[in-house]
Amino acid sequence: MPVACRAAAAGGPEPGTPGKPGPGRTAASDAPATVPPPSSSFSSSIDRPVFGSADPDQSALGCLFDRLPLGAFLARLLGPLVARALRTWLWSRRVHAPIRVTLGDAPGNDALLAACPRFDTAVSSYDAVEALANRHASTIVASVFRADAKVEYQREVLRVRDGGHVTLDWPIRVPNEGGEETRGFPVKPTTSEGGSFRTGSGDEGESSERVDGFDGASASASSASSSSASKARLAAQIAQLQYGAAGVPPSNRLRTDSNADPSAKKPGGGSSSSSASPRVDDGVPGVIGVAGGGGADGCGSGGVGCADPFEVGSNSGAAPNDNAAAQNHLPPGPPYRRSIPDQGVHATRAFLSTHWRLLPDDAPVLVLMSGIAGGSHDKYLKHFLVGAARRGYRCVAFNCRGTSDSPLTTPQFYSASFTGDARAVVDELAGRWPDADVFCVGWSLGANILTNFLGEEGPNAKVAGAVAMCNPFDLNKCDEALQRGFFGTLYSRSMAANMRKLFAPHAHLFAGLPGYDRALVERAKTVRDFDEAVTRVTFGFPSVDAYYDASSSAAMIERVRVPLLVVQAEDDPIAVRDATPREAIGAMREGNVILVETPSGGHLGWTAGEEAPFGAPWPDRGAFEFLDAVRARKHREASEAGEEGAGDEAEAKRAKESVAAESVAASR
Repeated sequence: MPVACRAAAAGGPEPGTPGKPGPGRTAASDAPATVPPPSSSFSSSIDRPVFGSADPDQSALGCLFDRLPLGAFLARLLGPLVARALRTWLWSRRVHAPIRVTLGDAPGNDALLAACPRFDTAVSSYDAVEALANRHASTIVASVFRADAKVEYQREVLRVRDGGHVTLDWPIRVPNEGGEETRGFPVKPTTSEGGSFRTGSGDEGESSERVDGFDGASASASSASSSSASKARLAAQIAQLQYGAAGVPPSNRLRTDSNADPSAKKPGGGSSSSSASPRVDDGVPGVIGVAGGGGADGCGSGGVGCADPFEVGSNSGAAPNDNAAAQNHLPPGPPYRRSIPDQGVHATRAFLSTHWRLLPDDAPVLVLMSGIAGGSHDKYLKHFLVGAARRGYRCVAFNCRGTSDSPLTTPQFYSASFTGDARAVVDELAGRWPDADVFCVGWSLGANILTNFLGEEGPNAKVAGAVAMCNPFDLNKCDEALQRGFFGTLYSRSMAANMRKLFAPHAHLFAGLPGYDRALVERAKTVRDFDEAVTRVTFGFPSVDAYYDASSSAAMIERVRVPLLVVQAEDDPIAVRDATPREAIGAMREGNVILVETPSGGHLGWTAGEEAPFGAPWPDRGAFEFLDAVRARKHREASEAGEEGAGDEAEAKRAKESVAAESVAASR
């Protein structure tokens, strides 16, 4: 079947191709040209960053001064002058080259693409900074010097069903449009006259108080202890956060809506009763720690296996309250605890529940999945998070087990083929917010895991749409590239060093596994060496090549049935061009998979666009346009219109055949 490729020339549509070519057409691309952009346009884009957190100086300087002695002082003293010089002499020179779009004839593809001006091949081109157009320059320089968005997280530890743990980092502070000033989410709980729980906001004339870590829970507990009524309300709220969606009698419920129906439903249907586990409504709909990987007994995930919050011992001889879930305080006593505080209750549930309520229950949930040995600290991820948060997404950075300081509690690391953790996270979030769409974005190895997951789930995926960037679709081909030349060795050794660093604190967990040799891990110099010593062994593959073959998401792309935007750089030295399954994508007749390829950008470099070179990467704007189009159901509208048109044609054909048959019968 033909591959639908669309190339954008620097100056407009291809000859003979008005506007956007339709599916199945192939447009030739012009040669790249080196031209400075119009001064007014460039000045406007530099002075007014749109999606990233960087101000103009940060876009030009990135982390340059952060890595120098007295960096903060030098940045204040020389930053504006150096930034202006860089913008004038280096970053203003751009290489304009065509982008290439590949898609099949699946209904809705054209509607999604039409909603993405960033990828409009008739008018758009990739305007790489000339000084960083080389694939290794863009890969290395952007990785080192990209501006770091100032995002502050609250971590949630999520227990998955096999006993392992992953972490979800929820942004509680993100930069405002200006870049420097940060927007703190108001998290001070207040109580209205009717007793329902609500959140104080500066817009309502109340002070907006930012609470860190355990302070928010402790402050809430202190204020609640002033009266038995407020104490009971707080205890009931935390009981819901700990014990999930099981019910309690209506009289013990804490409502966010004073007019809400006092009756409650269990997750599986039916009314709640006093014999059920305690439950109240905290403003977070659905199930917490039950629907997904958390499990009903998930400590740190809100399960019933966790200790009661704020429980303190007493030497008064008073017996603890039998209903500890609904009344979490013992009589006053010495300042020591009967049990270890539960992070899931104190620092996560009691604190994050207020943050979560700042968005409506149907706000789209966005799960961000980083690359190899990465996590929520990655700068490209934080730039995307900032842009998404400004657009109303409920963002969360998902860290695989063992990464980004996540606990590793099983003798199993994450891998390119292991989708269990991603599935647990999506199930968990879909259960918490059943009225919201769940979206995912993955980079590099995270993109490969995401694509494998979507392919495995097929039409049953609980994901409404996704974006995959720099996906190493064929791991054997990418491994071959990493074994060639100076830069291939450099990248492989760097990634292997990061993997060894992540693995070292947990090496004792793997002792005794068949085929495991710690000495091989310590000697692993390349990614292939590490996969031979650890990944292949723990996941049971007979060889590294077998692991790479089984883990390559190119084999899964045709099974994806949710809208998926794939963005690749043709000069990527790691996720190489030969690994991209463009023929398979172009032949798809089901599933809205769109492939966009930029002529340069290296691996997660993309030093082009409004915030080049060190602000938000070039594809981010188009990714937001794509996700917004999926949220607006553009693909479904087009598909339904096509089905109606096909139905009308079929009906007309049947009518015509019927008339013809009647004519033949009459003639006889």
